[in-house]
Amino acid sequence: MASDLKRVACASIDGMASRLRQVSDAIWRKPELGYQEHEAHSLLTRFLRDEGFAVDEKYTLDTAFRARTGGEKGLNIAFMCEYDALPDIGHACGHNLIAEAGTFYSLDGNF
Repeated sequence: MASDLKRVACASIDGMASRLRQVSDAIWRKPELGYQEHEAHSLLTRFLRDEGFAVDEKYTLDTAFRARTGGEKGLNIAFMCEYDALPDIGHACGHNLIAEAGTFYSLDGNF
């Protein structure tokens, strides 16, 4: 059974890898400091909306959002995506990868 789960997980990752890598690369190419991540905000909200999520842009902050899918009943799970960069060194912190991973995990339950 564990090998079946691993096979499903790998297939899911492989199926989304190219598109999610594009998201990560776009965030990497345009590093934005904290509370100034307008391009990353736009990119991530557009991507999730295209995947069928209901997206609340500028949720609490101008650069934050909430994306929801599924029904009102059942388990609620939250994934946090960080996508800010550091002054002078850009995404050396890897937040573009955190955004990519958080986006993938939210999509995985949406298939």
